[in-house]
Amino acid sequence: MAKKQSSLINMVLTLFVITVVAAVALGFVYYFTQEPIAQVKEKKLNEGLMKVLPAFDHQVAEEVEGVPTYKAFDANEQLVGTAVEVVTDKGFGGDVKVLVGFDTEGKIFGYTVLEHKETAGLGSKMGDWFQEGGKGNVIGKDLSTPAKVSKDGGDVDAITAATISSRAFCDALNKAYATYTASQSSNTATEAQPAAEEAKAEATAEPTEVAENEGGQDNE
Repeated sequence: MAKKQSSLINMVLTLFVITVVAAVALGFVYYFTQEPIAQVKEKKLNEGLMKVLPAFDHQVAEEVEGVPTYKAFDANEQLVGTAVEVVTDKGFGGDVKVLVGFDTEGKIFGYTVLEHKETAGLGSKMGDWFQEGGKGNVIGKDLSTPAKVSKDGGDVDAITAATISSRAFCDALNKAYATYTASQSSNTATEAQPAAEEAKAEATAEPTEVAENEGGQDNE
């Protein structure tokens, strides 16, 4: 009986040691690979921004309603475009991450698919299918009317034999446009704030001036 208990304890200890060693090994792997992976993702994002936006001097990253948004400016600090990085869970193989660029009129200037798990030769075609010159071209499209594939009553030609992937792409476009619109609203509010503060200051100052004038008249 004692021998069986001893064997059980040894087995538990062995499993514990193996688990600890494996955990430490995985920790080291994660530690040494997380930075290179992050660098690759950053490089891919920067290349994507160059692709989906008009020529720009620099860009400012921010989050609009929790969604990564990038505003591009020229050397004179004039806004030339806005890019939005969105994820849709409607893909055939899982999540699809798309970077969509808009010009200053809110029309699609460009897009690039950053990540996907769609079927090779079918849904994977979304990277080119909807580009300018592609069968489902969406470049220049105004998304104030939501993007839909033709099967759903829209005007976007779906990828042949990949309707689900095409719907996912349209969903990504619509999400990006919603965030773009929200970002423009925040811009308007930000720009209006200094003007409002100035008007408030003037309104506060005017009664003082009147009071001073009235006081002068009384003195006369």
